[in-house]
Amino acid sequence: MNIAFHSFKGGVGRTKLMVGAATLLAVKYHRRVAMLDFDLDASGLNTIFKVKAAGLGTRELLSILITPDEATISKSVIDDPERIVEERFGKALDEPGRLQYLPTVSDPEKSETVRLITDKEIFINDMFGIIKRDCPIDVVFADIKPGYSPSFRATIDPMQKHVVVARLDRQNLEGLQTHIPRLIDLMKGVKPIIVANLVPMESARKDDYLAQLGEILAENGCQVDVTIPLDPEHFFDEDIEFVTREDSPMRRGLDQLAALLEKEIKEFEE
Repeated sequence: MNIAFHSFKGGVGRTKLMVGAATLLAVKYHRRVAMLDFDLDASGLNTIFKVKAAGLGTRELLSILITPDEATISKSVIDDPERIVEERFGKALDEPGRLQYLPTVSDPEKSETVRLITDKEIFINDMFGIIKRDCPIDVVFADIKPGYSPSFRATIDPMQKHVVVARLDRQNLEGLQTHIPRLIDLMKGVKPIIVANLVPMESARKDDYLAQLGEILAENGCQVDVTIPLDPEHFFDEDIEFVTREDSPMRRGLDQLAALLEKEIKEFEE
């Protein structure tokens, strides 16, 4: 199954939530998860996993998209997250659990070239199948560039589900009014999973914003599926380490998201 993590705008915690959900799927549900970073202008996976761009060369997603080569795809998928999970999570992945990722090294000039080349859509569609075949993987998470662009449209066809991460502020709410119905239309009626992320700060108008978000979603037959509350005590934990805090409200929210995704994966497999 292919699941996209998307948002109306950047800075909403999309990548951190994707990594947290992927980690829990691998640890708790023994899923084999691969993460792809399609946010070509503002990559986040390489930062979270502290991978140095100089050591990747062309074995990163942006370079692969510029010069499509099927042979380099599976060779570029990195296994390091399994080691990092064991170090920070304090628990090795039980078989067949697996966590991998294919990072991007952002380069605005190169990514602009990719967005203008529409024939990449066929290659992107094939890429998901190649990773599942060669790695092997149960589910692929794709971290998608916020908003709409040719690179966003190129990733629609391989997706079976979208997770939309919403931050509670006026700009996000206004954007979601057009964002949600357009996404549902592009997904041929498949409704996204909606995550309301209250991190890094809960607004004094949190309840008002949540009510407004609920109204916007209800107009499109959707609802807030998961809420990630703020936990000031653990906010500055490492992106994987904070998943270990079982007493944390942030962790409980992620548990709900991981359980919901596991349900989606099982239904897809059936």
